[in-house]
Amino acid sequence: MSLSMPPALAFLLPATGPFFLVLSLTVLVRFLARTNPEKPFSPSFLLRTGDAIALSGILLDFGILDPDALHHFLTPDRPLDSVPLLVSVVFLLRLLFFRLPALLPEATALFFGLWLLLSPILKQTTLREGAFETLTVFGLWGAIRALFSVDRKTGLDGLFLLPLFLASTALSAFSALSGSLLVGQIAAGVAAVIAVPVLSGGKRRIPFSGIEPGWALGALLVIGRAYVDLSPLVTGSLVLSLLLGGAAARRIRSLPGLSLWKKAALVGALSLVPLLTGAIQTLQSFSSGGGGY
Repeated sequence: MSLSMPPALAFLLPATGPFFLVLSLTVLVRFLARTNPEKPFSPSFLLRTGDAIALSGILLDFGILDPDALHHFLTPDRPLDSVPLLVSVVFLLRLLFFRLPALLPEATALFFGLWLLLSPILKQTTLREGAFETLTVFGLWGAIRALFSVDRKTGLDGLFLLPLFLASTALSAFSALSGSLLVGQIAAGVAAVIAVPVLSGGKRRIPFSGIEPGWALGALLVIGRAYVDLSPLVTGSLVLSLLLGGAAARRIRSLPGLSLWKKAALVGALSLVPLLTGAIQTLQSFSSGGGGY
């Protein structure tokens, strides 16, 4: 069993669109901030700008891979249709209620997301089954979000971006090997959006909350469990990776005497441990089912 290079490259190619869009906009904003030192942008403005850039990358991700989701932006008919509207509402909530405690827009996003994702799911399953799947996975994501604390001026600490990036990348691979190339490619696009602030760190980085791609990831976890039929073990490995990575980042970032690279290596390693279980389970299912492209 192996994936040849051309199909693998073809699978990942659409993710380059969101990556280069987010990268180009990030470079542009950094250039404008550097060339106008007499009128510096406020940290809060830069944070909202960073989130707007991330949102544009996610919408382009869907525009390339699933334009029907954008056509049904206000009238979602499928679970995937709900994701662009969800991340847009999350961005607007943060934009409108920026001065309020973050818990308020986050809680609103959680209940709105539950309603959005339950609506199409309940068209294809019973209330009991649909509610259990959605509340279990998305409710856990709501708890995970509390670990990823966002500073109003500096955004999300770079260490928190690693678990989000690794989980999005793993979900992409797990979904593709489990039979859904579309969900896998969209998850790869989300990972590409997160990759830009990971790579463009430093003192002059654009603040970034990670909330828009984070909620997209949470919604894709629900979709992966309910529609791609990811096993509870695989979904659990993704959720545990985010929990462990978020908890590790909160603890490790305050440790004295460790360089940033060592901190990142520790957080990344701890995030990867649960994903190994999910990878083994997915590869076993792929092999036994004779899966492939």
